[in-house]
Amino acid sequence: MNLTIREIRLNNLLLLLKESGLSQSAFAVKAETSAAYISQIISIKTKRNMGDFVARNIELAFKKPKGWMDNQHHAEE
Repeated sequence: MNLTIREIRLNNLLLLLKESGLSQSAFAVKAETSAAYISQIISIKTKRNMGDFVARNIELAFKKPKGWMDNQHHAEE
């Protein structure tokens, strides 16, 4: 199944949120963005796209290699 970049980034955001154990607010602070922005990306109603700048900030904040947010990953078993 071919996912869009929006879907891949959303899946990776949800994966990192779960793995980090942080609230959306704490996650946003660590990624240097707003909790509202994170909420809008996750929301089914708004379906906001995650921009490149935020994707790279999340990768830096969570010590992931550049481009990690753009590739599909699965939860660590």
